[in-house]
Amino acid sequence: MKVWLRDPLLLFFALGIALFGLFNALNPQEEVTPISLSDAGLELLLEDYKGVTGKTPDEAMRKTILRDYYRREVLFREGLRQELVRDSGNLREAVIMEMQRRVTGELDQPKPAELVDFYTRHISRYYREANVTFEQYFLKSPPQDPAVLLAALQAGDAPPGNRSINGNNFPAYGESMIAGLYGPKILGQLKTAPLGTWIGPVETLEGWHYFLVTERGEKELQPFHHVSSEVLVDYQSRELNARLEAFVRERSGQYPLELPPSASP
Repeated sequence: MKVWLRDPLLLFFALGIALFGLFNALNPQEEVTPISLSDAGLELLLEDYKGVTGKTPDEAMRKTILRDYYRREVLFREGLRQELVRDSGNLREAVIMEMQRRVTGELDQPKPAELVDFYTRHISRYYREANVTFEQYFLKSPPQDPAVLLAALQAGDAPPGNRSINGNNFPAYGESMIAGLYGPKILGQLKTAPLGTWIGPVETLEGWHYFLVTERGEKELQPFHHVSSEVLVDYQSRELNARLEAFVRERSGQYPLELPPSASP
C-alpha cells in the first residue's frame, strides 16, 4: 500500500485500467459484421428499380437505393440478433414455411401408373360417404298446433316459415356434414324417415324444424378418373411429408428434444 501512495502516477494508471475494465463489462462490445454488397447484388438492386419504375436510376437515386438497402440489412440483422422471430408468431411461421419449402424442393410430376398404384393402396380414402337429400321447414317460435302444421306441410299448403341459418335445402349432404350441423340424433331420424313424408317438429337451440327426406345415397367407391386430382394432392402430400421427416431425422442429433417432466403421461 505504501508503494501505491509513494507513486501517484502508478496509482493513476491502475485506476484507469480498473475503470476501463468496468466500462467494458457494463458495455460489452458488439461483434462487427460488415454488410457487403457484391457487384452482382448491386446490379440486381438497380435492375429491380428499373423493372418497377421503367427508369434507369440516376446518381441521387442510386444513393437512395443503397441507403434503403443498408437500412433494411441493418434492421434484418438486428432482428435476427434480437431473435424477433421468437416473439412474433407470424414471423416464426413464415420462417418455418420457407424452410419447409427449401427442404422439400419441387416435386416431379408423378407418372399416371404411380397415381393409380397410390389410389389402389389407399382405396379406403376414396369412398363417398352415405348422403341424404332433404329440405326443412323452420320456425323460430314453437308452432301453435304441431300436428296441424305437419298435415299442412304434407298437403303442400303450409304458411311461410322462417329461414334457418343453415338454409332450407340440402342436396346430397354427407352424413358427417349433417351430424356436424344438427347432431347424431337428427341424423338418425333423417336416415330412417320415410321418403317423401314430412316429420317433426324437432327442437334445437336454433328453433323448431320439420324435415322432408327425398333421397338417400349409399356409400360408394368413386372411380379413379373422378378423383384423380384428389389422388394427386394426397400423393404429393405424402412425398413432401417423407422429405421433411427424413430431414428432421438427419438433424435429430443436432437438435435433441428435451421435454419437461409434465410431458410424460
